[in-house]
Amino acid sequence: MTPPTQRVVTGCLFMAVGLLGWVGLGDLDVGTLSNPGPAFFPRLVAALLIAMGGLNLLGGLLQGGLAWKVSGRPVKLGAFLLVFLGLGGFFAFLPFLGLIPASLFLVMVASMATGEARFKESLVLGGVLTLLAILLFKGVLGLSIPYVAWGEALV
Repeated sequence: MTPPTQRVVTGCLFMAVGLLGWVGLGDLDVGTLSNPGPAFFPRLVAALLIAMGGLNLLGGLLQGGLAWKVSGRPVKLGAFLLVFLGLGGFFAFLPFLGLIPASLFLVMVASMATGEARFKESLVLGGVLTLLAILLFKGVLGLSIPYVAWGEALV
């Protein structure tokens, strides 16, 4: 098993190389799956490097790779990252997947920050909080957020 600090550095390096490749492609056309452009495969490789680096970084931080202290008490940076990953995923997935999958993603990922989360308990909590979110966003605020969105079809 690699030390946590090494995983953090490796993750940052992978993400930096992936971002450099992504930005370096500039305005090249990506195209589509059926008709890929010249930037299709390089962007795919860059995205995979960024994703692998992010997973490596997150794994190192969850393992205790960077130890910070606030008021003399250790702070688990991985827990903060999991909460922010859950929030970021919620806002990223909401327009594409809908309220139910985005809310479940938020609760499932953020519940891992405790280190004591159980899958079934997190799933039940996610279901209850999703129902409350539906009542709040749809019922009280009257927002037009789809429950579930699959591509072009909104439910």
